[in-house]
Amino acid sequence: MAIWNRIINWFRDLSERERLINDFNRSARSAFTQLSVGTLLEARSKSGFKEFRHECSSFFLPTGFCIKATNGTPLTKEEILYIGTVILTNEALVRRLFVLGWDTLYVEDIVGNKQAKWAIKEFTNIGLMLRR
Repeated sequence: MAIWNRIINWFRDLSERERLINDFNRSARSAFTQLSVGTLLEARSKSGFKEFRHECSSFFLPTGFCIKATNGTPLTKEEILYIGTVILTNEALVRRLFVLGWDTLYVEDIVGNKQAKWAIKEFTNIGLMLRR
């Protein structure tokens, strides 16, 4: 029975991961077409940074949550860091990424040579009450 529950949970997590990516991309397209932002962003999964692995990191799925500029104006390093900061200060989103098995947040420019990465576990504030 335990194996069956693990299989069900794996499919549930896979579905929730896809829903999160699709919701992000839908919102990003909407902001771009409504001229709210000058660059179209797209979320996808990619290989995570192995030094950022944690106890909830996925074993079979990509563990990097990547936000990449796909169209519009190229991002500056400051804009890349700002996008990362916006994501990482949303504690509910960070915890959702954490429990869904992502361990690395990437923000990349159109060209791909400008990139920043963060360890998601460092921004979950898990155990904060225990440290006080």
